[in-house]
Amino acid sequence: MIVVARLYVYGVLSRLYFHLPILLVFFVLHDVGIVASEAMLAVYGVALTAGSALSSRLPRRISESQLLGIGEIVKAVGVLLLAAAGTGDAALLFAGQIIAGLGFGFTVGRESAVLRHIVEPDQVPKAQGRLQSYLLLANFVAGVIGAIMFQTVPWLPFVAVAVTSLIAAAVVWGMDGGTRAVPSQERTRIRLGRRRTAWMLYYIVTRGIGFALYLAVLPLLLGELGLSLWAFGLVLGVFTVAAYFSARYTTGLIARMGEWRLTIITILSLFAALCLFAFVHTLPSTFLGIFLLGIGLGCVRPLGLLGLDLPALAPAARSWVLLTQERYYGIVNAALIIAVGVVFAVSVNDFTLVLAGFGAIYLAFAVVFTVLLGAGVWRPAVSTPTPEVSDRV
Repeated sequence: MIVVARLYVYGVLSRLYFHLPILLVFFVLHDVGIVASEAMLAVYGVALTAGSALSSRLPRRISESQLLGIGEIVKAVGVLLLAAAGTGDAALLFAGQIIAGLGFGFTVGRESAVLRHIVEPDQVPKAQGRLQSYLLLANFVAGVIGAIMFQTVPWLPFVAVAVTSLIAAAVVWGMDGGTRAVPSQERTRIRLGRRRTAWMLYYIVTRGIGFALYLAVLPLLLGELGLSLWAFGLVLGVFTVAAYFSARYTTGLIARMGEWRLTIITILSLFAALCLFAFVHTLPSTFLGIFLLGIGLGCVRPLGLLGLDLPALAPAARSWVLLTQERYYGIVNAALIIAVGVVFAVSVNDFTLVLAGFGAIYLAFAVVFTVLLGAGVWRPAVSTPTPEVSDRV
C-alpha cells in the first residue's frame, strides 16, 4: 500500500499544471498573434505524439518508472524555457512547448503500467479510477492557484510546474524496479476488430475535441465575458471538478446502468456543452457548459479502457494499444487547435463557426461509433481473449 500511495503522490505532483488554464492568455500577451498562439498549443500535442513513439524505442533496461522520471525532467526543462521567453520570442515559446510535449509523451500510459506492476490484477480498475480522480483534483487546485500566481508574477506558474515535476521524478524513480513491456523487433501489431476500433475512436475523438475546447476556445470565450484572471481560473476549474467526480464514480455508474448507456450520456453531455457555448453567450450558460464538458470527459478514460478490454491482451499488445490511441489523440487535438487558430484569424473570434465545426465532427463520429459497435452495444465488455486479436504479425 505504501508503494501505491507513492504512485498516487507522483501522479498528483505530475499533474500540478499551474500554467495550463492561462497558457493561451500567456501566449497572446507575448504578442505573437492568435494563429501562432494556437499553433503553440497544437505543437505540444505533436511533440507528445513524437515523445510517445520515441519512448517505446528506448532500451528495455529503462523501466516504466524511470521513463516517468525522465519525462518529468524533460517537461521541467520545457516549462522553464516558456518562463524565460520575452515578448515576441516565438522561437523560445515553440521550443519550450516542444520539449515539454516530448517530456509528457515519455509518460503516456506509463502510470497504468506501473500500477499493474504493484497492484493485484483484480484491484487495477479500482486503483486506476482512484488515481485518475486524484489527477483531476490536482489539476483543479493547480489551475486556480496558477491563475492567481500569473496575476502576481507571470512566470511564477511555470517555475512552480518545473519544481513539482522534478520532485515527481524523484518520487517515482525506480518504483517498479523492473523492465517494461515493449514491442519485439518484429513489431507488434494488433488487429483491433470493430469493438476495439470503436472504443479507440471514442477516446481519441471525444478527448481531442474536449481538450481543444478547453485549451483553445474557452480561454478566449471567457475573455469575451470580461472575467478577471483569478475568476478565470476558478471558472475553468469547474471543468476539472466535474471531471473529477465523474471519473471517481464511473465504475459504479457502469455497474448500475451499463457502459453503453453511460457512453451515450457522455456524448450527449459534450453535444449540450457545444450548443451552450455556441448559442448562449452568458456567464451562467458558459459555466453550465464547462460543467457538462467536465462530466462527459471525466468518464472517457475509464469507459475507453473498459471497452478496449485490455486484460485480454498480452503486455506488449496492451502497451501498443495505449500508446497508439494517445498518439492519435495528440494528432487530432493538434489539428483541431490549429483549425481554431485559422478560423479565429480569418473570422475574428467566430466562436459559432468553430463550435458548429466541432459539433459536425462529433456527430459524424457518433454515427461511426454506433455503426462499428452494431448490434452488440448492449452487451457488457468481455474479459477473455477473442479470436480477432493477435499479438504479433
